[in-house]
Amino acid sequence: MNKIEESGETSTPKSATSTEVKKEQRKPETVSQLKTQLGVLMTSLATLSAEKSKMEANFQSDKRQLRSEREECEKVIRDLKEKLKKAQKDIHSEVEHVKYKLIMERHEREKEQADHSAMMKELQRLVSDERRAKEQLEMQVKELKSQVSGKSQRRILEAELEIARNKLKEAEAAAKETPPLLLSLQAEMATLKRQHRNAILEEQKRAGAAEQQARVLAMTHEARVAGLEARLAELSETVGGYDRLRQQDQQAIQKLKDQLANLREKDQKEPQLTELNIDPQEIIGKIKKLYSRLLDCDNKGNGSSHAKALLHSLNLYDSNQDLEYKEKYESLSLEFEDYKQQTTSKLNALTSARMQSARYHASNMMESNERENNNTQLHLAKTHNRNLEERIRMLNAEIAGKERECKAKLEQQQQLIQDERIKHERILSQKDNEYRGKIAALEQQLLRQRERSLAVIEEKDQEIVTLKTSFHALLPNKGSSFSSEEKSTSSSLENASEPTTDLVTGLLTGDSPPMLHYAQELARREVQVSALRKANMKLEEQLRENQRDFFHAVEKHKDELKGLQAQITRLEACKSREGANLEYLKNVFVNFLITNDSSSKRHMLNAISTVLHFTPDEMDKIRHYKW
Repeated sequence: MNKIEESGETSTPKSATSTEVKKEQRKPETVSQLKTQLGVLMTSLATLSAEKSKMEANFQSDKRQLRSEREECEKVIRDLKEKLKKAQKDIHSEVEHVKYKLIMERHEREKEQADHSAMMKELQRLVSDERRAKEQLEMQVKELKSQVSGKSQRRILEAELEIARNKLKEAEAAAKETPPLLLSLQAEMATLKRQHRNAILEEQKRAGAAEQQARVLAMTHEARVAGLEARLAELSETVGGYDRLRQQDQQAIQKLKDQLANLREKDQKEPQLTELNIDPQEIIGKIKKLYSRLLDCDNKGNGSSHAKALLHSLNLYDSNQDLEYKEKYESLSLEFEDYKQQTTSKLNALTSARMQSARYHASNMMESNERENNNTQLHLAKTHNRNLEERIRMLNAEIAGKERECKAKLEQQQQLIQDERIKHERILSQKDNEYRGKIAALEQQLLRQRERSLAVIEEKDQEIVTLKTSFHALLPNKGSSFSSEEKSTSSSLENASEPTTDLVTGLLTGDSPPMLHYAQELARREVQVSALRKANMKLEEQLRENQRDFFHAVEKHKDELKGLQAQITRLEACKSREGANLEYLKNVFVNFLITNDSSSKRHMLNAISTVLHFTPDEMDKIRHYKW
């Protein structure tokens, strides 16, 4: 009975050992499968990370390129806006200058009209003075007619009246006839009015054309700016899409990294748990497994002497073969059950592996689709970039064309300014010659008038001498009186200090017509001398006014020349590109101070060095400096 119990006890450990051996055989298989799966996952993750790094590098390069293109577009927009502002300022300044010219010309024309009206008033006043003098003479003639009696006196008076009438007619004809100076001034005034009107019309046309051109330029620049802003918005949207895709890829990579970390932790924990959780049942299972292996070795060697001897030495030998067969049967049944479990577990593992492979293929398909989408998006972005580059080239070509047009217009303006300068110089020389001719004519008129006055004075002196001789012949009894009168007249003529009225009163003491004629001649001479003095004063005043006008015209011409020279210098300054270079340098320097990226700072430093023409020593010093 004791032997049977011992054999039963030995049979139970045998079955346990066989199950444990099978479990241990299954564990290495699962571990190897997990290792292979981990290797596959690691390789796939490596490929994914490599592709991801490539995609990120491509994305970063595309992003830098898009950023540079965006900066270039913004720079072009800023340059176009600055050019538009400069063009508007130039046009506004030109319009203001034209308005100022028109106002100055209007004031000059008003001043000329006022001067001409003053001259007309003066001429009208002279005519009215002549008329009053004529009326006075007629009244004097009437009075003399009423006073004088006798045929001889009447004849003399009629002759004098006839002479006076002839002189009055000549004076009226001279007064009615407009002087040549007034006619020339009126003609000059009419020509100046016509020139002023034509200049105003031309300046209005130019101002309208300039305003229209400014509007067209503003509209084109606004359209270009709107197109560039729309392109910038599209580029920002594409960059945002790339950022979102990058974030999604980073999240997927992080998830895969977490899964790998979890798997590694599980792999590290499993052997520790197996080592710590060793219990007697596992030891029994191992013993059974070893026992089954011994039996297998004996069966293969067609003998069980070694195993039986070992069992006999260990007091584990069972003499009952039936019980042994039963145990074998039970062990086989257990092995069969274990085999079933293994097959089911293998089937489950295969199904799970298939599911995982399907999931992996699906994830690969999704990743390939995402790659294709990314590639298509990259292709679209590249095509869009090419289109933008072509548009930028077109815009640059248009800008170059506009610059050429502006240069041509500038050359035309310079040619017009040169023509205007030559024209103004010619007009100035003509005016100078005209005014000099007028001054010479006035001087000649003054000389002729002086000669006439001297001739008249000589004639009157001769008449006085003849009258004196006639007085001596007619009045011999009054020699002393006449001699005294002669002495008085000679002294008055020599000294020219006593008034002529005393002489006339002295001569009128004698009741004779020659004395009356002499008095009338003296009065006429006084009137003519006063008229000549007035005419001389007027001519001198007109000469001074002409000199003043000439001086003002010269000053105005100098001011116009200065303004034209300033405009030429301003246009030459606008023609140069120094202002644009300074604006570009300012923008680059501001970005250099704002950014923290060393590569972008290096590029900006290269741009600054090219603009400012740094020497190699200066560049070496800047490169050695640590940012």
